[in-house]
Amino acid sequence: MLRNRIVLTLCVTAVILFVVAFAFADAPALAQTNAQATATPAANASDQTYVTLLPLDSQVHLVMVTLKADGTVNLITDPLGADPAITQVGSWQASGDTVTATITSDGTQTLDKPLTIVFKRDGENLVATEFDKTIFGAKGFTLYWRDAVEAKLAALQRAYVTVDLNAGFPLDPFLVSANGGGELDMSVLSEKCKGYINPNPTLTINWTGNADLARVFTFSDADPTLVIQTPDGKFLCGDDHNSILLDAQIEISKPSPGIYNVWVGSAAAKQLLPTILVLTTRADVTVNNFQLSDLVKRPAMPQASSNLPHALQAKIVTEALARYKGTVGGPLGATPLTQAVQSAGDIAAFDIDLGAAQCSGYIGDTPDFVFDVNSATEQMTVWFAGKQDASLLVVGPQGAAYCNDDSGADNANPSVRLQKPAQGRYGVFVGRFSQDAPVEGTVTVTTDPTAMPPASK
Repeated sequence: MLRNRIVLTLCVTAVILFVVAFAFADAPALAQTNAQATATPAANASDQTYVTLLPLDSQVHLVMVTLKADGTVNLITDPLGADPAITQVGSWQASGDTVTATITSDGTQTLDKPLTIVFKRDGENLVATEFDKTIFGAKGFTLYWRDAVEAKLAALQRAYVTVDLNAGFPLDPFLVSANGGGELDMSVLSEKCKGYINPNPTLTINWTGNADLARVFTFSDADPTLVIQTPDGKFLCGDDHNSILLDAQIEISKPSPGIYNVWVGSAAAKQLLPTILVLTTRADVTVNNFQLSDLVKRPAMPQASSNLPHALQAKIVTEALARYKGTVGGPLGATPLTQAVQSAGDIAAFDIDLGAAQCSGYIGDTPDFVFDVNSATEQMTVWFAGKQDASLLVVGPQGAAYCNDDSGADNANPSVRLQKPAQGRYGVFVGRFSQDAPVEGTVTVTTDPTAMPPASK
C-alpha cells in the first residue's frame, strides 16, 4: 500500500512539474525570476525538497530529493513508465556550497554499495557534479527547489488563449491562430512525444458537456507537433499524421469535462511555425479533409490601384464624367436607356472615399455608361442585369455617389433608385467581385416608377 501511494504521488508530481522543471533547465531568466519571487533556502533550516526531469538516456526520468533537517535524505526515482518508483534513504552533509548525499538503504535493507551524489549549490538549486552516470545519464542534471517551482507554476502554465467550450458548440470547427515551437524538449515526458514547445500552453480549453469524440489538429504548411494535457493529468502527443501530411492530430473518445491544456510545438528547436489550431467534435472534419476555403469563400482583396490620378478618389470619379470617354447613352426620356456592358476593372471600390456611400466590388477607371438628365423627372432607376454577381456605382453631376450590391434578398442584380434626380451628367460604374473573369450584362436607366430589375438567375 505504501509503494502504491508513492507511485501515485510521483505521477501526479511529474504531471504538475514537468513543464516548469524543464523550463528552468533551459531558461535561466525564468529561474532568476523565481529566485526573486521565493527566497533561497537556508542550508539546514528545514526539510528541503528538490525535483527535476532527466533526458531519456538515463534509467530514471523523475528525480526527487528531500534533504531533511535531521541530516537524513530521501531519494525517489521514477522511470515514469510501467516500473514503480523507488524510494531510498541515507544521510547528507554540507560543506560550504557542496552538498553530499549518501544513499545506504532502500528502507528495508542495506545496499551492497552506497550511492553517493555530490551537488554544488547554485542559488536555490543543486547542480550534480559527481553521480552514477549509468543511472542518471551522462549529461548531468540540476535539481530545482520545489518551493520555487510551485511558486511560479501557475504563471508558467497560463495559456496564451483560454476558451470555454460546451459540447455542441455552434462554431464547429473552432479555429485558433497560433505560433508553434519553443525550446522545451517534449521527449523528456515520453518516447511518444516529439518536438519543442513553449512553457506556456498555446490554448487552455474549459470543456463541459458530452460528446462522442473531440478532435484537435493543426493546419499549416510546416511541420508542427501537438501535445494535450487531459483533466486527469495525462499527456497525449501527436506528430506527423502520415508520411505525406506533416500536420498533427489527436483524437479523444468521449472527452471528460475539465481543463485541457494544448501545446503546438515544432519538430526542431526554437522554430516559430504559423499554424491554425482546429477543434471539432464533428466526425466528418479531419486533418485530411479540412480546408479553410470550405469555411470562407471570399478571395483575397488587393489594395486599390495607385497608377491612376489620386487612386480614383471621389473627386476624380466626379471629374471622370467630364474628362473620360465613357459610353454616352444620350438624354434620359420616357424610353429607357440600355447598354450592353462588359466590366473587368481592378480598382477596389470599397477603398474609395465616397462619403456616406459604401461601395463594393472592383470597378474600372472609366464609367461603363454615361447619360444625361436634361429635364425634371420624379424618379429614375438604374440597374444592371448580368450573368455574374455584380455591384453598381452611380455618380451624379454634383459628385453625389450612390451604391448598391443586391436589389433584394433573392435578387443579386444591383439597382439604384433616385427621387427627383438633379439635372446633369451621370456616370455608371459596374463592379465585379471575382477577378478571374469580367462581368457581362446590360445597364438600364428608366423613369418608370414600377420598373424593377429582373431577378438574377
